[in-house]
Amino acid sequence: MLMIGVWPLIMGATMWFQQKLNPTPPDPVQQKVFAVLPIVFTFMLAGFPAGLVIYWAWNNSLSIAQQWLIMYRMGVKVN
Repeated sequence: MLMIGVWPLIMGATMWFQQKLNPTPPDPVQQKVFAVLPIVFTFMLAGFPAGLVIYWAWNNSLSIAQQWLIMYRMGVKVN
């Protein structure tokens, strides 16, 4: 059975949410690849040291907050 901890799941969720804030690429192949990447990284990074995965999850969270603030100040509708 695959052993995936909480931090890789949090990192995958923050990566998915960060992608939802960005505009979708016009190429359908890129859309499919970007949709699968959070799942791939969640499983791939499950074996990495916890500190590294926590760093990536925290970096994603700060990037989400920064992107949301910029979009809010520019008047862009946030979904």
